Amino acid sequence: MMRRNGRSSSRRTTDLEELRILESFLDYDSSSGALVTARVAFAGCLHSMPRARASKRGHVYLPHKYKRYVSALRDMLKELFDGLQWHPPYRLTLRVYKPYSPLSARYGDADNLLKTVMDLLPFDDIWITEAAVMKYVGEDFGFIFELKSVDIKD
Repeated sequence: MMRRNGRSSSRRTTDLEELRILESFLDYDSSSGALVTARVAFAGCLHSMPRARASKRGHVYLPHKYKRYVSALRDMLKELFDGLQWHPPYRLTLRVYKPYSPLSARYGDADNLLKTVMDLLPFDDIWITEAAVMKYVGEDFGFIFELKSVDIKD
């Protein structure tokens, strides 16, 4: 993409039409029917959760653009996860790919990227007992998240 000053820049895929699921993998426990592993790869930019805004009347809200973005991603996952049995707890692993350095401020904080994915889950994020975020330089924008069932020992 060319900027007006003539210098090239990385193309940031922000349009909701360009977000899509590239591949998915679901593994079930045959005896209980519960989901053991879910891995979903997306093409498109993963936006980090923005800071909450406050109105003049004191109402706290998230920007509408972010809410539409999360809603579109949630709709994509709804078809994939519809009818599944969830048996907590789970480990969440998130891999994010963007065409610039993970140390860049525009990449997004790891915790805010994770918050966006937690908002997509079809269950309460209290069921996530372990989480990891990895940020990579990639040729294109994309992200992969994986849920794995874990055993908790008392």
